[in-house]
Amino acid sequence: LLMQVETLTDQGIESFAASPLQRFDVWEAGTGFGVRVTSKSKTFVLMARIDGKQKRIAIGRYPEMPLIEARARANQVNRRQRNRVQGDPGLREPPAKPYCPP
Repeated sequence: LLMQVETLTDQGIESFAASPLQRFDVWEAGTGFGVRVTSKSKTFVLMARIDGKQKRIAIGRYPEMPLIEARARANQVNRRQRNRVQGDPGLREPPAKPYCPP
């Protein structure tokens, strides 16, 4: 099952629920960023083209990883992929720092 929303929100993610043996993805329109919902977890995912193949990359689990942090990591992965596609290996970014709640 596939759903699309304009923008993911904490309230929206909290409202998503899957029955046992069911899973579905909710994608932000035009971004490749979304959340996979199962009966046991909600995982942030990003669709990216790697070596010419479409891949789903798991970014982190909700609510352990806040939405704002997941979106930032998705943007970081997208930037790295764009730089890699452009063929400039010198444009690498440092690894993301782990999220530490205040």
